[in-house]
Amino acid sequence: MERVLHIPGCEVMDRTNGINSFLMNVYRNIDRTRYQFDFLVYGNGVGDYDEEIYALGGNIFRVQRPGGNLYKNVKYTYEVMKKGKYKIIHRHTAVSLCWTDLLAAKRAGIKNRIVHSHGTRCNKPFLHKLFYPLFCRYGTHRLACGAEAGKWLYRGKAFKTIRNGIDVEKYGFCEEKRKSFRKKLKIKDTTFVIGNIGRISEEKNPFLLIDIFEELLKKKRDAVCIFVGDGNLKKDAEHKVKEKGLEKRVFFTGCSEDVQGWLSCMDVVVYPSLYEGFPFSVIESEAAGVPSVLSDRVPVEVDVTGLSRQVSLTAPLQQWAEAVILQGTGYHELLRRTDFADKVRGAGYDIRQTAKAMEEYYTSIL
Repeated sequence: MERVLHIPGCEVMDRTNGINSFLMNVYRNIDRTRYQFDFLVYGNGVGDYDEEIYALGGNIFRVQRPGGNLYKNVKYTYEVMKKGKYKIIHRHTAVSLCWTDLLAAKRAGIKNRIVHSHGTRCNKPFLHKLFYPLFCRYGTHRLACGAEAGKWLYRGKAFKTIRNGIDVEKYGFCEEKRKSFRKKLKIKDTTFVIGNIGRISEEKNPFLLIDIFEELLKKKRDAVCIFVGDGNLKKDAEHKVKEKGLEKRVFFTGCSEDVQGWLSCMDVVVYPSLYEGFPFSVIESEAAGVPSVLSDRVPVEVDVTGLSRQVSLTAPLQQWAEAVILQGTGYHELLRRTDFADKVRGAGYDIRQTAKAMEEYYTSIL
């Protein structure tokens, strides 16, 4: 049995982080008699997944943040890698700034240093360009969550795509949950429900969604908007909702263990993201048969069922609102939402397929 050290580049193994959720999905389904996962994070916080990781047989190592003290970060990262005698380290990123982890792995004698691209943008372009040669020198294998993420980070170099699979059975449409969740919100069966699921943070562009919903209400008065998740902009988003007088129409549920229930409750999901790698939250919504409206910064390849429609980020609010209404009302009577879990599975996005692909990839490079 081989142990693989994953470095997701976060402070804790928290469910609000898409990379962490992806890793845990794989970890639950990979053959753990062949491959065990350990995780290296920054700081001493307790994460949502810590107990589960320990129960599955994994370890969590905590080191200094690179931005806090780079010397200590590299020193302790090297010590973890050297002591663990790993043959594979798996660094998840969208930028070249993780080159120090790859250097530490090389110095620790680890021959297989995987880089896994999960994004299509960098908010520190100068540093990304500066360290890119070192990033290329110390990484040995290239993975990506999708074609756009791979093209962005690897600049024409060959890479392998590992799909962001989901547990399809957990996200299929459920009529009973649709009714019970609407009852929980005290809304009617006929109320038009939009929303999204994920972090309430800069890249997800939550303020635009609030503006879109306000515009939508001009044409569809019996409508509500739901934010399922948490993030650093949650309080600001709540404040904006209050300023607009929409408190009775916009709900913030926080993180939820029952994403299936919220997806079943919704008629349309809206993701006006500023940038994305390959958002598996959209795959989850497709499994539930929920049509989506996405910004043009979301890779088109995420539409594996034909349920998505893209709108330019620069488009007027009226165009966004019309697209949301069209998606919701256009599909509502035409589609059997229970059919779409099989469509997602058939497109190769079941987590069991993803875990098998990861397992086979590890075996191939050892």
